[in-house]
Amino acid sequence: MIPLKMQGTISYMMKSKTAHRAWAVLRLVGLCLLLATAPVLGHAQPAAGGTPQTSASGYSTPTSSSTMAGAQQSLYTASGQNGAQPTQDSFRGSVITGKATAGVLDLSLNDAMQRGLRQNLGLILQTSSQKNANGQRLEELQALLPTVTGGGSIEVQQINLAAYGLSFPGFNPIIGPFQVVDFRAYLTQNLVNVSALKNYLAAKHNFQGAKFTAEDARDMVALTVGNAYLLCIADTARIEAVTAELATSKVSLDQAVAAHDAGTSPKLDVLRAQVDYQNEQQTLISTKNNFEKDKLALARTIGLPLDQEFRLTDLVPFQALDHVDPEVAFQQALKTRKDLAAYSEQVQSAAASKTAAWAYQVPVASFSGDYGDTPTEPSRQRGR
Repeated sequence: MIPLKMQGTISYMMKSKTAHRAWAVLRLVGLCLLLATAPVLGHAQPAAGGTPQTSASGYSTPTSSSTMAGAQQSLYTASGQNGAQPTQDSFRGSVITGKATAGVLDLSLNDAMQRGLRQNLGLILQTSSQKNANGQRLEELQALLPTVTGGGSIEVQQINLAAYGLSFPGFNPIIGPFQVVDFRAYLTQNLVNVSALKNYLAAKHNFQGAKFTAEDARDMVALTVGNAYLLCIADTARIEAVTAELATSKVSLDQAVAAHDAGTSPKLDVLRAQVDYQNEQQTLISTKNNFEKDKLALARTIGLPLDQEFRLTDLVPFQALDHVDPEVAFQQALKTRKDLAAYSEQVQSAAASKTAAWAYQVPVASFSGDYGDTPTEPSRQRGR
């Protein structure tokens, strides 16, 4: 017979083991869900600028929008098989030109845009892909165009008639040596070649899609540079706000010290005001560091040397987009979006490639001919 107290202890132990087993199962399920969603979450990482941070004063540090990162992802996957492809990080880098100067460079938003359009690595790679697609188009076009070649030869020959079984009494079987001159032009033209025609159409649509993607890359460069520039402007405004809060905290600290010295306030109020003041100091240091990092990200985007000192000259005010009709904006996007046009060209290119796959079974009709002469001397040449 087990005592009542011992029974209660055993029951508690059994319940505790069951609860621990249940928690272990829940942790295992949660780990599996986290691993399953990790690849999806990997595409939603913020762009250059780090993870969002919140200061002690309540201001959140802005980061690059994940929407822009997704647009960059869609851009370089839409460029097709056109050689060197831009990646998501390509639009955050550039080809650095020039050397840093001793003075401070005044950088306006328009100047930053122009530098980005010239030096941004993503746009350079996409332009290279466009040229590669144009080269593939010209290669496929060559199979549809006439091919003209020419050649010439001057030979000295000697023929032995006896080797051919020809023998005449009193006649020398050796003829020659004599000179043979041949100048000739050759022409080849495909009359019916369905496979080559479909391959050319596929390459043509692929090149057109690469052109639209390059134009979309220019818009993406403008978006990336504008985002980096406005992020620096926001950091400047945040530094001013934190500096004002630091001054307010200093006044509060001085008042608390004066009240404590006068004997009307406890030491705890002084310590609380001192902690608030030190927190604001730390927030100001963190905000200034974020500003310097965002300036480096902007310089890296537009091709400035990283050790070049510059200051922003444009302070873009906030302007709300009022009176915007969503349906009108959607219809305008369908007409003007370059990425949508590029996807449409890729669909047509894939359809033409599919047709070219079975068109190899269709017979090919071609024409070939040559024109030239074989006189004994070049001065007596006549066409035939």
